[in-house]
Amino acid sequence: YVSDAEEALETGADRLFLRVANEAGKLLEEGVEVEQLDLISAWGLDLLPREGGILNYADTRGLPAVQERLLEFCDRFGKRFEPCEGLQRRVDAGELFGGENPYSATRPIRRAG
Repeated sequence: YVSDAEEALETGADRLFLRVANEAGKLLEEGVEVEQLDLISAWGLDLLPREGGILNYADTRGLPAVQERLLEFCDRFGKRFEPCEGLQRRVDAGELFGGENPYSATRPIRRAG
């Protein structure tokens, strides 16, 4: 039963996008490049192409906000939403994943690493 369709849609989108961003953060720890992950997500999976890919989306949204929302989902839906170590480390250091949207004039992105 859904009492607020808009909230349910937002929660569903966050559960998808933020979990994918978290998994992409794990791949960064294994040596996959930011640009590869954004390219694959945006053009290979058609996931957030206007935002420049999943990691750029997370950077633009703000990694502290992403981490907070994942922790909320972890409490509600289980450990599969637990923020990865790379995300936690970047939040603590005030860094970003490093995703950059080549199709918009966004603020400069500081590379983590």
